[in-house]
Amino acid sequence: SQSPAPSSSRAKGVTAPVTLHARVAELNRKLEEIFKSSKSSPKLQELEQGLDELEDWLQAQHAGTSQILLHASTKKNYVVQHAQQLQDFAKELKEVEALESYVNTPSLRELPAYGDRLRKVDANSAVMVGSAAALHDQVGRLAEDYYAAMTSLNEQLLSWDRLLQEKIGTGV
Repeated sequence: SQSPAPSSSRAKGVTAPVTLHARVAELNRKLEEIFKSSKSSPKLQELEQGLDELEDWLQAQHAGTSQILLHASTKKNYVVQHAQQLQDFAKELKEVEALESYVNTPSLRELPAYGDRLRKVDANSAVMVGSAAALHDQVGRLAEDYYAAMTSLNEQLLSWDRLLQEKIGTGV
């Protein structure tokens, strides 16, 4: 895995074996130079910065890239295991969506206006109930007065009848 490669710290023309670690480090340094010197690199730098932030966020959430992939696999397994329930749920959602048109019908939108009309009818009803109660009281007093008058008239007629019977019975 070692191959002779020129080293910048050695004299010209002298080659020394370079380790894989050193080669990766050198490639990393060269890539960083390319990213920093290139005029089109802001997008690459933004991508690198975004990936670093994502990795930081994933670590803060106690999740790594491998765990995220595991979550995706787990999600797929869940979907497969619960396919029938999910299909039933989807059918129910479609039914609810089809019934949405009946929730906010024009007659339901007019309902607040009916509330105002109902309050007016209720107020008129209260006035009528008061009037009916007053009329009932008047009719009750009239019936009492009529009863008293009829009773008095009856007593008077009976009194006259007795007097008449006495005059007829005495022969006067």
